[in-house]
Amino acid sequence: MKNKSALVLGPLLLIISCSLHDTSYLQAGDAADAGAGGADTASGGSGGGVVTGGSAGTNAMPPGGAPDGGREEGGEPAMAGAGAMTGGSSVGGTGASGPCGGNQIKCESPDMITDFESNDGRLCVLQSGTVIAYGDGTGTQSPPIGDVKAYDASDDCDRGSIYALHALGGGAKDYGFGVALRLPQNVNATKEGYKGIKFKAKAAIARKISIKVAIPATLDASFGGSCVPTTSPMKLCNDHPAFSVVVAAGGWLEYQVEFSALRQEGWGVPAQPNFEAISQIHVVLPGPVSGGYADYDVWLDDFEFYK
Repeated sequence: MKNKSALVLGPLLLIISCSLHDTSYLQAGDAADAGAGGADTASGGSGGGVVTGGSAGTNAMPPGGAPDGGREEGGEPAMAGAGAMTGGSSVGGTGASGPCGGNQIKCESPDMITDFESNDGRLCVLQSGTVIAYGDGTGTQSPPIGDVKAYDASDDCDRGSIYALHALGGGAKDYGFGVALRLPQNVNATKEGYKGIKFKAKAAIARKISIKVAIPATLDASFGGSCVPTTSPMKLCNDHPAFSVVVAAGGWLEYQVEFSALRQEGWGVPAQPNFEAISQIHVVLPGPVSGGYADYDVWLDDFEFYK
């Protein structure tokens, strides 16, 4: 991992009770976040989270908590499936004038996962995929739970982008909410030579988020993975390799999460990290029960594999 500015790494979230693992309203995602060790720092250290173009926030998330994923497309035992979505027209090339005026670049890089410029819920990867929002149902959240079919217009046209994902939440009382980028088919990051995932983000107030990568070994078998829950000891599926990133307050910065830095959180069936078949990428905004916050105002854009 290149050290371009400030280094962000630290523990993820911890599971607190089995009752919070109810899978009744998840379809594919995120269960409890468990501790991964280490403390988040604004600079120094080593690891897989690099902030470029500025310094990182320093809000540390205390250990403890519960599911930061959701029951819709997050990461609990029910969070799953990367079913192919093949309909619709291509999202490649340029076009689509909008609030910023003129033509904007759409899916410019072959490594782009999504730049949200299609404004219709599809990803750049193979010109397909889906975006799903999930949450604990407390407070308010945007995008709302379910398929995400449109995005908010960014107010900073100088960066050449019309749309971005605006994760806005208020009054959360449980594990929070998140968004899953479901790829149309598994991506072999190892074969492609990808080292990790990078993205752009900005926040009104510094906030810690969690980036999770779903692979077959952690994805529940009922949703197309190979993971099967165990009873002795009790371990659930969908404990996807994860890494926490502090999104700094202020303008847009680029963040990098290296695959080698991703770790399971400990509450789920253990699996050897293997990124030869990535099916989903999750962005989790943990609520108070997961050691996070009741309120979020975070913008996300330009998710891309990097070499």
